[in-house]
Amino acid sequence: MRKKIKNNIIEILKTLAKAQDHAELLAGRNQFAQAADLLAQCQACAVEAGEAIERSEGEGTEAVACLETYCEQLYQMSQTTDRRAMGALRRHMETTLKETKRKIEKLPQDPMKVAFMPYKASMWDCMESVWEAAAADPDCETYVVPIPFYEKNPEGGIAKECYEGALFPKYVPITHYKDFPLEREQPDVIYIHNPYDNCNYVTSVYPEYYAPNLKKYTDILVYISYYFNGNGPLPEFHRDLPAYHYADKIILQDQEKVDSLVESIPREKTAALGSPKVDRLLKLEKRRQAIIDEELPKEWREKIAGKKVILFNISVTGILENSKWAMDKIRYVLSRFKGRDDVVLWWRPHPLIEGTLKSMRPELYGEYMGIKKKYVKEGWGILDETGDAGVAAVVADAYLGENSSSMVHYFGVLGKAVMFIAWQLTDERTEEERRKLKFCDFYCEGNKMYFVPRNAGMEHYLCVLDLEKNNLKIDVDMPGQRTGSLTQSQYLSIDKYEDDIILTPYLAEDIYVYNRRNKRARKYVLNTICEGGKFDRTIRYKNSLFLKPQCYPAIVKIDLETFNITEYGDCIRPFLAENNDRKPYFVGDIAIKGSSLYMAAFREDQILIFNMENGQYEIKSVGDYEFGFWSVSFDGKNFWLAADGKNYIVKWDEESGESWRYEYPVDTARDYTLNACMVNMDDHLLIYQRNHQTIFKMDKTTGQIEKVAIHRSKDGCRDNQKSGYVIARLFHEKEVISLNDSDNSICFSDLEGNEKRRILCRIDRKKMEDIERRIIRDYQLVKETPYYIDERNVGISEYIGFIKGEDDDLKDQIIDKYRKILLLDETSGVRIHKHVKDGNSLNAI
Repeated sequence: MRKKIKNNIIEILKTLAKAQDHAELLAGRNQFAQAADLLAQCQACAVEAGEAIERSEGEGTEAVACLETYCEQLYQMSQTTDRRAMGALRRHMETTLKETKRKIEKLPQDPMKVAFMPYKASMWDCMESVWEAAAADPDCETYVVPIPFYEKNPEGGIAKECYEGALFPKYVPITHYKDFPLEREQPDVIYIHNPYDNCNYVTSVYPEYYAPNLKKYTDILVYISYYFNGNGPLPEFHRDLPAYHYADKIILQDQEKVDSLVESIPREKTAALGSPKVDRLLKLEKRRQAIIDEELPKEWREKIAGKKVILFNISVTGILENSKWAMDKIRYVLSRFKGRDDVVLWWRPHPLIEGTLKSMRPELYGEYMGIKKKYVKEGWGILDETGDAGVAAVVADAYLGENSSSMVHYFGVLGKAVMFIAWQLTDERTEEERRKLKFCDFYCEGNKMYFVPRNAGMEHYLCVLDLEKNNLKIDVDMPGQRTGSLTQSQYLSIDKYEDDIILTPYLAEDIYVYNRRNKRARKYVLNTICEGGKFDRTIRYKNSLFLKPQCYPAIVKIDLETFNITEYGDCIRPFLAENNDRKPYFVGDIAIKGSSLYMAAFREDQILIFNMENGQYEIKSVGDYEFGFWSVSFDGKNFWLAADGKNYIVKWDEESGESWRYEYPVDTARDYTLNACMVNMDDHLLIYQRNHQTIFKMDKTTGQIEKVAIHRSKDGCRDNQKSGYVIARLFHEKEVISLNDSDNSICFSDLEGNEKRRILCRIDRKKMEDIERRIIRDYQLVKETPYYIDERNVGISEYIGFIKGEDDDLKDQIIDKYRKILLLDETSGVRIHKHVKDGNSLNAI
């Protein structure tokens, strides 16, 4: 007998006991007619109970025989007016009802009828392990009854009737909803995962399957949350949904989710018992290779063979909130994978996207379908519209898509990397641009140039460029703790003394020294904390190295024999006062005259003259100018200063104090800052624009200035008109060497400024991907649940390179993070089934 029927009959017996007592009371008041009528009703109820027993157990049961005796006793009681006889009959009837109850309780109880009522096949994973536990329980009779639903049109009406019973896994036995009328079946337990009822703008289950109607036909209505995420509470829009108020039990993955419902739902209705989605993922992960070999379509197997697989997932919410960029973004993501032979895209759109666009963004529906059809026709990727997101998660190596999708946590549980897309981005650095190495200083030994890149995260790589063979490589990965940030230009200037390579800090906090002989590094911490760029040039004088400050409030001297450090702050203090602490104080090139260092002020028409022998100084005015200076050069007689922000060169005679201003032509309509570095020849200056790709030549005698060249990048990189020359120096007294920041090339020119040859500073592609992978892991990978990478910081192509490298240690870290908030042991389904069946609370996880 069904437990529900047994309980109903026992309730009827309790009602009969109360009714017969009341009938005796009525007779005692001489209300015999009313007593007889009540006893007749009791008899009808007893007959109905007997018929229910016979329908369940067949004829001839002892319980029905007891009820027949009871009916006879009821008749006898209705026929007498003798109160003493009536009391005796009532006592006999009590005995008969108790015996009937004992007989009913002894009847064998049928298995508990448990119905699982999903509506989307793709969401079955939130129920599957509970169904498996119930199906394995001999005390349960399980039914999987997918229910029909509507897709809505923009007006909220019915656009399409849907039923996905055929899309469930083949091993799941499906009962059609028409063969499972609730009025007849009345399951003991109903599980649902749709909490919205009539509050969903895109879809709706049929109204007869709304939570209040389901509750009429079951003892226990259970809502299992399809929503799955990492740590933290439920989002606001998941905290008070229609089904919550009719469900007897609400199953959530962890206690934080339960706590987030405390204001809207009684706590006794909620339970933190884990997520069946995790159970299924872990089960599938164990079968990953078998799934690939035996269950994927042959076409898919061939496409992913020997390649990394990245799943692309976009959510309904994402498209709705970013409809302005959505279609361009989808096209852009697809373009990053097209034509690649090392990775394949597995595109799995959310199953409700097409219905959503039809309903809420009809103007985008046709465009979306065009993108999808073209993708399918070209055939280089995979389009997954199956109902099984778990298979996609275990086969794919990484995730790319919406941060609002619960699928990101599928990948987290499995220890796989995740990238969140930025909808507005439809561009990224080209491979050539990614291979560019930026630097601002170098030293040479023979025909080899050594430098440290100012690329973010590469501050410890000593690079060597063979100027004859045009060959660039990383010479040494120098030891030491990384900066812990991705700020560019940790070190700008480099020098070498004997076996020591010396890096002077720009944004870094220390002077870094690496000894090439013993391969050890030392750090010397500065006395003053300084925001902004600290130093941008070094000057070798005898056995000392002087660091020229930008924002640091002192000139720093390093004794190269002892590495004692001396700071000279008095000479900088006047510029702090004049600037009211505005920074920087000095930028660009300096000039040397004897033992004196000449530094042009960045914001005033003054020069600081610092004696490197004794540390004494003086400050001189260049003239009455409204601007400061970017750089200064000395030709043995006169000083030449390049104005900051103005297209002027100033000639200054220190002895007489006279100065002359010479203007050079520029396109003032262009948006760039005017400043320059200079190379001093006998009779002319070469003026290299810092923020533009133009070189000028100035006759020192006549002051005439002419344009020599405008460089245009032809290397596949985008031409940056706001970048120009960061270095220009005389090289071996025979030519000029300059570094162009727009395409990161080393340019060799004759002494007139005419280009002779150009070397692109590019790192090998494989080494580039290795470095990018380390940088992503050390700096860009946000270590939360899930570990994720933000497209605003890392391009999709860089992400692909990151995924191509195996990293078991990282996988273990990610899994351990999830283990702290979830039980990763495939037991959530068993725990939920026991909780619901036993009707008591288990310890929350």
